[in-house]
Amino acid sequence: MIDKALSGLFKVVTEEAAANPTFARRLEDSLAKFAEDHAAARRAGARIADFHPHIEYPKATPEAFRKRLGGFDATELRMIVAKHRLDPAGTLKPRASKKVLVEHVFNAAQKRAERDAKLFEY
Repeated sequence: MIDKALSGLFKVVTEEAAANPTFARRLEDSLAKFAEDHAAARRAGARIADFHPHIEYPKATPEAFRKRLGGFDATELRMIVAKHRLDPAGTLKPRASKKVLVEHVFNAAQKRAERDAKLFEY
């Protein structure tokens, strides 16, 4: 069912692109932008792949950890927040600044480290 619907949709789009050069150009620009965004997201994902804030925080001083977070751009910080579920309540704004994101990740890692330290006190 879905295969037939998608096939019909793509047929309409290709026919319109062949008949309308303006539509074809807009479609091409849209696909190019999507490809650029996808490539940028993959590069950002590769850059943060080995970074885990809950593991990295105890290894460094708070200043060094904050400095390391400052080395990431806002997109990478958003990916860290999403990957490690650092905003379960959804308090971060979608377009939060880099400074806000750094503080959010830092505070989440710090709270987790403090909680873990209390858990393992004997």
